[in-house]
Amino acid sequence: MPSGPVAGAVPEPPKADVGWHLVLATGFALVFGITGYRAQGRSQRPIVPILWSASAVFTPLAVLAALYYRIANLDASIPFAASGLLLGVLYALATESLNQRAPASGLAAAGAIFAIGAVGALALALTMALEKGWLTVALALMVVASPGSQTSDRCRRCACSPPR
Repeated sequence: MPSGPVAGAVPEPPKADVGWHLVLATGFALVFGITGYRAQGRSQRPIVPILWSASAVFTPLAVLAALYYRIANLDASIPFAASGLLLGVLYALATESLNQRAPASGLAAAGAIFAIGAVGALALALTMALEKGWLTVALALMVVASPGSQTSDRCRRCACSPPR
């Protein structure tokens, strides 16, 4: 309660119960994430696994960002950063798992979408944990370390080989 001449005259804002937010958000993230991963390799058309993997990546990240805004009010939050890091690890495991499967229609693109989701989840986790200058440094280092910024050996050989 505030003290001074207005003590008791100015009502305190009601505390929001966020339990149901967390339960519903976890449910949606699990449903979309698991279903999107399990849908890989089940269709002959490549667009189906691509759309499922995109929904499996985008929905949990969007739900986590919305919860972070609603509950932590965009302040640094280690529990939310840990959740983002967990999402990144799960997306990396999904990428590795999809890369070890037999080739199927749209499977390579779906694996790439999960890899992009892992990088996006790491960026979201860094955003939730760090502020100001440290966030800038961390995101700059992440760009350098991301898989898309490096050239594979196969691409280097193609670029350096003489034309035939």
